[in-house]
Amino acid sequence: MQSDFIRVEDRGAEKTVIVFSSVHTTPGRFRFDRLMDKVDSNVIFLNCPNNEWYLHGVPGLGMDLQSTRRALSQLLKKQFSDTKIYAFGSSMGASGMIALTAGLD
Repeated sequence: MQSDFIRVEDRGAEKTVIVFSSVHTTPGRFRFDRLMDKVDSNVIFLNCPNNEWYLHGVPGLGMDLQSTRRALSQLLKKQFSDTKIYAFGSSMGASGMIALTAGLD
């Protein structure tokens, strides 16, 4: 799955990292992508349009916070259920991480 706001890399690893991009990340780009190339993990990169702090969702997953959280949960269950899940972000990405991962199993 790939768009300007989400990129999923299933590398067959035992860990999955969700990376939330910070403010002023150009659509189609993702923060920490070079760093994650060096890490043995699957990666879900997320970005949100117009520096909206993830409050209006992530295009390709949902149009609001709740629908994006449900879609992210389903993606994790469907594709990465047998992996350990980690998440991080900085600035807006940290806020997005807290908002979108709250309540996930």
